[in-house]
Amino acid sequence: MPRPPYAARPRKLSVTRIETWVRDPYAIYARSILGLKVLDALSEPLGPRERGNAIHLALELFANRQPWRGDPYDALAACGREAFGALMNEPDVRAFWWPRYLRAARFLADREAEWAETRTHSVVEKDASHFYADVDFTLTGKPDRIDALKGGGVRVIDYKTGGVPSNRQIERFMAPQLPLLAAMARAGAFGPEMRGAPAELIYAQLGGGKTQGKITALPEPEATTDELERRLKELVRKYDDEAQAYTPRAAMEKTGYGSDYDHLSRFDEWGDAAEDAG
Repeated sequence: MPRPPYAARPRKLSVTRIETWVRDPYAIYARSILGLKVLDALSEPLGPRERGNAIHLALELFANRQPWRGDPYDALAACGREAFGALMNEPDVRAFWWPRYLRAARFLADREAEWAETRTHSVVEKDASHFYADVDFTLTGKPDRIDALKGGGVRVIDYKTGGVPSNRQIERFMAPQLPLLAAMARAGAFGPEMRGAPAELIYAQLGGGKTQGKITALPEPEATTDELERRLKELVRKYDDEAQAYTPRAAMEKTGYGSDYDHLSRFDEWGDAAEDAG
């Protein structure tokens, strides 16, 4: 239950790290205060991380080369070949990943044609930050894509190659990334041309399996953004109190999920005993 002094507590985190802060505060303590970074394994088989990176790169290439000519599916396929690159030499990638990508691309091409009718321009994978003076805290983020809309406002899109957070998780501040990116856009963090109220908050799930893809739009995007921005400030103020500890595994997705820092927090030593003792 570490309780570092106020001066050591982070004043800047990314939107993805905010979720970590809520779910596993000790991981923020270990990474952002102690400066302990998990080392990559020397050799790992290709997995979901590499697949997700390749797909995100393909979609970044596609968005940056708009307006396209012809069928957007052909453009997505071409960008996919470029993004997958040397990975295509792997039999598993050619046999499984690539066909799934093409199925997802077919689904996304139809959505892209619809979105093109309503947007004026986009920003893709752009690093930005916004300073909240009232809580002395800087939020950083890099959205998959933000569209400025012809009718006003912005559409924030998060591409997902895995699961999508539920509305309940978002409402409980367990998956705040998408609305917090919308809050940054509204504040002008991604440039004045992208400043606008959150009109659409969209998860584009690109599985490429039996279901090619799925679009999930969050209800009441502006109200959701307001509430999660309020919760962010509430969280910052909570941890400004030196009595507040960085507790391990405070709200993990599942109890069986591990943290990169469980061995340092010694969770295995006291976690089960504490649960048995009530």
